[in-house]
Amino acid sequence: MNRALDDGCIHVVSLADNHYAQHLAVTLVSMLANHKSGSEIRIYVLSTGLTEANQDKLSASVSPYGAHIRFILIDGAAYENFCLFNYVNRETFVRLATADVLPESVDKAICLDSDTVVLGDIAEMWAIDFQGKAVAAVTDVGGLYRCGDLGMSVNRYFNAGVYMINLAKWREQAIGARTMEYISRNTERLIYLDQDALNAVLDGDWLELPEKWNVQTNRVSQGRWDKHHPHGIVHYTGGVKPWHYDCTHPLRKEYYNYLRLTEWKAYKPVISAGRVFKRLARPWRDRLRRWLPQPEAAAIRRLRP
Repeated sequence: MNRALDDGCIHVVSLADNHYAQHLAVTLVSMLANHKSGSEIRIYVLSTGLTEANQDKLSASVSPYGAHIRFILIDGAAYENFCLFNYVNRETFVRLATADVLPESVDKAICLDSDTVVLGDIAEMWAIDFQGKAVAAVTDVGGLYRCGDLGMSVNRYFNAGVYMINLAKWREQAIGARTMEYISRNTERLIYLDQDALNAVLDGDWLELPEKWNVQTNRVSQGRWDKHHPHGIVHYTGGVKPWHYDCTHPLRKEYYNYLRLTEWKAYKPVISAGRVFKRLARPWRDRLRRWLPQPEAAAIRRLRP
Protein backbone atom coordinates (compact mmCIF):
# COMPACT_ATOMS: atom_id res chain seq x y z
CA MET A 1 0.00 0.00 0.00
CA ASN A 2 1.31 3.45 -0.90
CA ARG A 3 1.87 5.49 2.27
CA ALA A 4 2.06 8.78 0.33
CA LEU A 5 -1.46 8.12 -0.92
CA ASP A 6 -2.60 7.01 2.54
CA ASP A 7 -1.75 10.35 4.16
CA GLY A 8 -4.18 12.06 1.78
CA CYS A 9 -1.53 14.53 0.62
CA ILE A 10 -0.06 15.31 -2.78
CA HIS A 11 3.71 15.71 -2.54
CA VAL A 12 5.26 18.16 -5.02
CA VAL A 13 8.98 18.78 -5.42
CA SER A 14 10.48 21.71 -7.30
CA LEU A 15 13.80 23.50 -7.48
CA ALA A 16 15.11 26.97 -8.10
CA ASP A 17 18.05 29.26 -7.54
CA ASN A 18 17.67 32.96 -6.78
CA HIS A 19 17.29 33.79 -10.49
CA TYR A 20 14.33 31.42 -10.79
CA ALA A 21 12.52 32.13 -7.50
CA GLN A 22 10.02 34.41 -9.26
CA HIS A 23 9.23 31.78 -11.87
CA LEU A 24 8.88 29.06 -9.26
CA ALA A 25 6.29 31.26 -7.54
CA VAL A 26 4.27 31.27 -10.76
CA THR A 27 4.48 27.47 -11.01
CA LEU A 28 3.35 26.96 -7.42
CA VAL A 29 0.59 29.57 -7.43
CA SER A 30 -0.85 28.28 -10.71
CA MET A 31 -0.85 24.75 -9.30
CA LEU A 32 -2.60 25.82 -6.10
CA ALA A 33 -5.11 28.07 -7.87
CA ASN A 34 -6.25 25.21 -10.12
CA HIS A 35 -6.32 22.51 -7.44
CA LYS A 36 -9.99 21.71 -6.80
CA SER A 37 -10.04 18.28 -5.13
CA GLY A 38 -9.44 19.56 -1.59
CA SER A 39 -6.53 17.24 -0.78
CA GLU A 40 -3.53 18.92 0.85
CA ILE A 41 -0.51 19.71 -1.31
CA ARG A 42 2.85 19.48 0.45
CA ILE A 43 5.53 21.48 -1.31
CA TYR A 44 9.26 20.84 -1.10
CA VAL A 45 11.70 23.28 -2.71
CA LEU A 46 15.23 22.00 -3.24
CA SER A 47 18.08 24.44 -3.85
CA THR A 48 21.76 24.98 -3.29
CA GLY A 49 20.98 28.30 -1.61
CA LEU A 50 17.91 30.57 -1.81
CA THR A 51 18.14 33.85 0.06
CA GLU A 52 15.86 34.37 3.04
CA ALA A 53 14.19 37.19 1.13
CA ASN A 54 13.27 34.89 -1.75
CA GLN A 55 12.13 32.18 0.63
CA ASP A 56 9.88 34.70 2.38
CA LYS A 57 8.41 35.91 -0.92
CA LEU A 58 7.76 32.34 -2.08
CA SER A 59 6.07 31.50 1.22
CA ALA A 60 3.97 34.68 1.04
CA SER A 61 2.92 33.82 -2.52
CA VAL A 62 1.49 30.40 -1.57
CA SER A 63 0.07 31.32 1.85
CA PRO A 64 -3.29 32.67 0.51
CA TYR A 65 -4.00 29.09 -0.57
CA GLY A 66 -3.24 27.68 2.87
CA ALA A 67 -0.02 26.11 1.60
CA HIS A 68 3.42 25.99 3.16
CA ILE A 69 6.83 25.30 1.64
CA ARG A 70 9.53 23.13 3.14
CA PHE A 71 12.87 24.49 1.92
CA ILE A 72 15.63 21.88 1.65
CA LEU A 73 19.24 22.95 1.18
CA ILE A 74 21.31 20.68 -1.08
CA ASP A 75 25.10 20.63 -1.14
CA GLY A 76 26.02 21.60 -4.70
CA ALA A 77 29.59 20.30 -4.47
CA ALA A 78 28.59 17.00 -6.06
CA TYR A 79 27.59 18.81 -9.28
CA GLU A 80 30.53 21.21 -9.66
CA ASN A 81 32.31 19.21 -12.36
CA PHE A 82 29.22 18.55 -14.45
CA CYS A 83 29.04 20.35 -17.81
CA LEU A 84 26.31 22.89 -18.52
CA PHE A 85 25.09 24.91 -21.47
CA ASN A 86 24.12 28.55 -21.46
CA TYR A 87 20.51 28.79 -20.31
CA VAL A 88 20.60 25.79 -17.93
CA ASN A 89 22.02 26.19 -14.44
CA ARG A 90 23.45 23.68 -12.01
CA GLU A 91 20.22 23.47 -10.04
CA THR A 92 18.89 21.07 -12.68
CA PHE A 93 20.89 18.25 -11.08
CA VAL A 94 19.42 18.88 -7.62
CA ARG A 95 16.25 16.96 -8.48
CA LEU A 96 18.29 13.74 -8.45
CA ALA A 97 18.49 14.09 -4.65
CA THR A 98 14.69 13.96 -4.22
CA ALA A 99 14.52 10.39 -2.92
CA ASP A 100 17.36 11.07 -0.48
CA VAL A 101 15.95 14.19 1.15
CA LEU A 102 12.21 13.51 1.29
CA PRO A 103 10.92 11.64 4.35
CA GLU A 104 11.05 7.84 4.05
CA SER A 105 7.29 7.79 4.59
CA VAL A 106 6.82 9.57 1.25
CA ASP A 107 7.03 7.08 -1.57
CA LYS A 108 5.52 9.12 -4.38
CA ALA A 109 6.16 12.67 -5.60
CA ILE A 110 5.53 14.97 -8.56
CA CYS A 111 8.59 16.88 -9.78
CA LEU A 112 7.95 20.24 -11.46
CA ASP A 113 10.44 22.51 -13.17
CA SER A 114 10.07 26.21 -12.41
CA ASP A 115 9.42 27.13 -16.05
CA THR A 116 5.94 25.61 -15.98
CA VAL A 117 2.39 26.84 -15.47
CA VAL A 118 -0.14 24.36 -14.10
CA LEU A 119 -3.56 24.84 -15.70
CA GLY A 120 -5.19 21.58 -14.65
CA ASP A 121 -5.88 19.99 -11.27
CA ILE A 122 -2.66 18.30 -10.19
CA ALA A 123 -4.77 15.73 -8.31
CA GLU A 124 -5.74 14.19 -11.65
CA MET A 125 -2.09 13.55 -12.48
CA TRP A 126 -1.42 12.31 -8.93
CA ALA A 127 -4.13 9.64 -9.29
CA ILE A 128 -2.36 7.92 -12.22
CA ASP A 129 -1.04 4.47 -11.29
CA PHE A 130 2.65 3.75 -11.90
CA GLN A 131 1.97 0.21 -13.08
CA GLY A 132 5.16 -0.88 -11.34
CA LYS A 133 7.42 1.71 -12.98
CA ALA A 134 9.81 4.02 -11.13
CA VAL A 135 9.03 7.08 -13.29
CA ALA A 136 5.93 8.36 -15.10
CA ALA A 137 6.56 11.09 -17.68
CA VAL A 138 5.70 12.55 -21.10
CA THR A 139 7.65 11.83 -24.27
CA ASP A 140 10.05 14.51 -25.46
CA VAL A 141 9.59 14.22 -29.23
CA GLY A 142 12.46 16.63 -29.90
CA GLY A 143 14.81 14.47 -27.85
CA LEU A 144 14.09 11.08 -29.42
CA TYR A 145 17.23 11.31 -31.56
CA ARG A 146 19.24 11.14 -28.33
CA CYS A 147 18.34 7.46 -27.83
CA GLY A 148 20.93 6.34 -30.38
CA ASP A 149 23.55 8.80 -29.13
CA LEU A 150 23.13 7.49 -25.59
CA GLY A 151 23.34 3.85 -26.63
CA MET A 152 19.80 3.05 -25.51
CA SER A 153 18.17 -0.19 -26.60
CA VAL A 154 14.74 1.42 -27.27
CA ASN A 155 13.47 4.57 -28.97
CA ARG A 156 11.71 6.00 -25.92
CA TYR A 157 12.78 9.32 -24.40
CA PHE A 158 10.96 11.44 -21.81
CA ASN A 159 11.15 15.09 -20.81
CA ALA A 160 12.35 15.52 -17.22
CA GLY A 161 10.81 18.94 -16.63
CA VAL A 162 7.66 17.27 -15.31
CA TYR A 163 7.51 13.73 -14.00
CA MET A 164 6.24 11.57 -11.16
CA ILE A 165 8.58 9.43 -9.10
CA ASN A 166 7.66 6.14 -7.50
CA LEU A 167 10.13 6.80 -4.68
CA ALA A 168 9.95 3.28 -3.28
CA LYS A 169 10.95 1.82 -6.65
CA TRP A 170 13.49 4.60 -7.26
CA ARG A 171 15.20 3.84 -3.94
CA GLU A 172 15.05 0.10 -4.52
CA GLN A 173 16.75 0.46 -7.90
CA ALA A 174 19.22 3.17 -6.70
CA ILE A 175 18.27 5.27 -9.73
CA GLY A 176 19.59 8.52 -8.26
CA ALA A 177 23.05 7.10 -7.52
CA ARG A 178 23.22 5.32 -10.89
CA THR A 179 22.28 8.51 -12.70
CA MET A 180 24.91 10.54 -10.85
CA GLU A 181 27.51 7.92 -11.75
CA TYR A 182 26.41 8.00 -15.39
CA ILE A 183 26.77 11.80 -15.49
CA SER A 184 30.23 11.61 -13.93
CA ARG A 185 31.40 9.15 -16.59
CA ASN A 186 29.64 10.80 -19.54
CA THR A 187 29.35 14.49 -18.73
CA GLU A 188 30.90 15.68 -22.03
CA ARG A 189 28.52 13.41 -23.95
CA LEU A 190 25.34 14.89 -22.53
CA ILE A 191 23.24 17.54 -24.27
CA TYR A 192 20.13 17.56 -22.06
CA LEU A 193 22.15 16.89 -18.90
CA ASP A 194 20.29 14.99 -16.16
CA GLN A 195 17.43 14.33 -18.58
CA ASP A 196 19.79 12.50 -20.94
CA ALA A 197 21.30 10.60 -18.03
CA LEU A 198 17.95 9.54 -16.57
CA ASN A 199 16.80 8.30 -19.93
CA ALA A 200 20.02 6.35 -20.44
CA VAL A 201 19.80 4.73 -17.01
CA LEU A 202 16.10 3.82 -17.30
CA ASP A 203 16.50 2.82 -20.97
CA GLY A 204 12.80 3.11 -21.79
CA ASP A 205 11.51 1.51 -18.58
CA TRP A 206 9.04 4.25 -17.59
CA LEU A 207 5.29 4.91 -17.78
CA GLU A 208 3.91 7.19 -20.49
CA LEU A 209 1.76 10.03 -19.12
CA PRO A 210 -0.88 11.82 -21.22
CA GLU A 211 0.80 14.65 -23.13
CA LYS A 212 -1.34 17.31 -21.47
CA TRP A 213 0.78 16.93 -18.32
CA ASN A 214 3.82 18.35 -20.07
CA VAL A 215 2.86 20.46 -23.09
CA GLN A 216 6.29 21.42 -24.42
CA THR A 217 7.03 24.51 -26.48
CA ASN A 218 7.81 22.67 -29.72
CA ARG A 219 4.38 21.00 -29.65
CA VAL A 220 2.64 24.37 -29.34
CA SER A 221 4.81 26.36 -31.75
CA GLN A 222 4.47 23.70 -34.45
CA GLY A 223 0.67 23.77 -34.17
CA ARG A 224 0.43 20.23 -32.79
CA TRP A 225 -1.19 21.45 -29.57
CA ASP A 226 -3.71 24.28 -29.60
CA LYS A 227 -6.48 25.81 -27.51
CA HIS A 228 -8.79 22.91 -28.34
CA HIS A 229 -6.53 20.47 -26.47
CA PRO A 230 -6.69 20.30 -22.67
CA HIS A 231 -3.65 21.84 -21.00
CA GLY A 232 -2.69 20.23 -17.72
CA ILE A 233 0.81 21.73 -17.48
CA VAL A 234 2.41 24.16 -19.94
CA HIS A 235 6.18 23.73 -20.02
CA TYR A 236 8.15 26.62 -21.52
CA THR A 237 11.02 24.52 -22.84
CA GLY A 238 14.01 26.06 -24.61
CA GLY A 239 16.06 29.13 -23.85
CA VAL A 240 13.36 31.75 -24.51
CA LYS A 241 10.93 32.03 -21.61
CA PRO A 242 7.76 34.12 -21.19
CA TRP A 243 9.60 36.55 -18.89
CA HIS A 244 11.85 37.48 -21.86
CA TYR A 245 10.64 40.35 -24.03
CA ASP A 246 11.37 38.39 -27.22
CA CYS A 247 9.22 35.40 -26.22
CA THR A 248 6.50 34.64 -28.79
CA HIS A 249 5.07 31.54 -27.11
CA PRO A 250 1.29 31.43 -27.82
CA LEU A 251 0.62 30.73 -24.12
CA ARG A 252 3.06 33.25 -22.64
CA LYS A 253 0.15 35.27 -21.18
CA GLU A 254 -0.65 32.39 -18.84
CA TYR A 255 2.63 33.10 -17.07
CA TYR A 256 1.66 36.73 -16.43
CA ASN A 257 -1.87 35.79 -15.35
CA TYR A 258 -0.40 33.90 -12.41
CA LEU A 259 2.57 36.20 -11.88
CA ARG A 260 0.05 38.85 -10.84
CA LEU A 261 -0.95 36.57 -7.95
CA THR A 262 2.60 36.38 -6.56
CA GLU A 263 4.94 38.66 -4.61
CA TRP A 264 6.65 39.45 -7.94
CA LYS A 265 3.51 40.90 -9.54
CA ALA A 266 5.24 44.19 -10.45
CA TYR A 267 7.73 42.46 -12.78
CA LYS A 268 7.93 43.59 -16.41
CA PRO A 269 10.32 42.14 -19.00
CA VAL A 270 13.39 44.18 -19.81
CA ILE A 271 13.20 45.79 -23.25
CA SER A 272 16.54 46.21 -24.98
CA ALA A 273 17.70 46.61 -28.58
CA GLY A 274 19.01 43.05 -28.49
CA ARG A 275 15.71 41.62 -27.26
CA VAL A 276 13.74 43.61 -29.85
CA PHE A 277 15.96 42.27 -32.62
CA LYS A 278 15.62 38.71 -31.32
CA ARG A 279 11.84 39.06 -31.16
CA LEU A 280 11.76 40.14 -34.80
CA ALA A 281 14.13 37.33 -35.78
CA ARG A 282 12.38 34.64 -33.71
CA PRO A 283 10.04 33.32 -36.46
CA TRP A 284 12.99 32.74 -38.81
CA ARG A 285 15.05 31.03 -36.17
CA ASP A 286 12.12 28.77 -35.24
CA ARG A 287 11.67 27.80 -38.88
CA LEU A 288 15.38 26.99 -39.15
CA ARG A 289 15.14 24.69 -36.14
CA ARG A 290 12.25 22.81 -37.76
CA TRP A 291 14.10 22.38 -41.04
CA LEU A 292 17.37 21.17 -39.54
CA PRO A 293 18.01 17.56 -38.51
CA GLN A 294 17.64 17.08 -34.74
CA PRO A 295 21.37 17.11 -33.84
CA GLU A 296 21.92 20.42 -35.64
CA ALA A 297 18.74 21.87 -34.11
CA ALA A 298 19.99 20.82 -30.68
CA ALA A 299 23.26 22.65 -31.32
CA ILE A 300 21.26 25.84 -31.93
CA ARG A 301 19.29 25.28 -28.71
CA ARG A 302 22.55 25.16 -26.80
CA LEU A 303 23.34 28.73 -27.85
CA ARG A 304 22.21 31.68 -25.77
CA PRO A 305 18.99 32.96 -27.39
